Amino acid sequence: MIRVDVVLASWWGSHPHRVHVHVQAVLLQRQRFARWLSANASKYWLVYYGEQPWGVSAARSRGRAPKGRAAVKEASQGEPGSPNTATLVGAVSPQFGAVAAEYYLTETVTAQHTIHMLGKVKSAMDAITAERRRVPGAEVKEYIVVMDNAGIHTANAVREYLQHSGLKVQFTARYSPMFNAIEPVFSNTAISVRCNWRHKPTAVLDGDGKWQSAPASWTLGRALRQAFVNAATPDKVRQYELGMFKRLPAAEALMVLECTADPPSDPSPRKDK
Repeated sequence: MIRVDVVLASWWGSHPHRVHVHVQAVLLQRQRFARWLSANASKYWLVYYGEQPWGVSAARSRGRAPKGRAAVKEASQGEPGSPNTATLVGAVSPQFGAVAAEYYLTETVTAQHTIHMLGKVKSAMDAITAERRRVPGAEVKEYIVVMDNAGIHTANAVREYLQHSGLKVQFTARYSPMFNAIEPVFSNTAISVRCNWRHKPTAVLDGDGKWQSAPASWTLGRALRQAFVNAATPDKVRQYELGMFKRLPAAEALMVLECTADPPSDPSPRKDK
């Protein structure tokens, strides 16, 4: 079995870290997932689930000083003891768009956050299914959640919840964000919110691609949830899913695709100049 070093981008910044990857094992996992998806994509409503961290430190990245003197960065004006990161957790569907979204202001999401969010996804999809069953002739399918096999998704507490709730889940292969259609939604969400240096949202990109002023009462979490919904319309998610399906033949043929973890990106929303 071939073992290589792969440099992956850190979730929290631009500093890379090196991991050991058994390429053949990853390719075989991708092949199994690709074959499962090819065989089942038309049988189920697929709900893509994932998380994206966001930097929320309130420290200035620039400083002012008279010409010829070094600038001194001001101290953070954030709340004492507040975390420097938060996490946006969401689920999307090519049929129904954004299914659920939650913003957790915590350093690290845990298995309990996963259980909470999967409960919201189940409630939303059960409601959609029940509503469609009341419509004569409406198509109704069983739904299944597609997500990666991160530790917070495979913990014993999560497995017990899945067993008792009856929620069906399909895990993607390791290092394979290209097979989760929610990843492009997070990328678009990141460029759809403008904030000042205190991470106070000032504008949000609407569904028509136009900037709208954010209400003064909105927090960063509220703005990100709205941007997520705008970025996860059914048409957009179907487009992302189609791009994912185009990679299936290569995965089934054990061809090497991007062997990376979550795509490198700045986890902080864009800021006003």
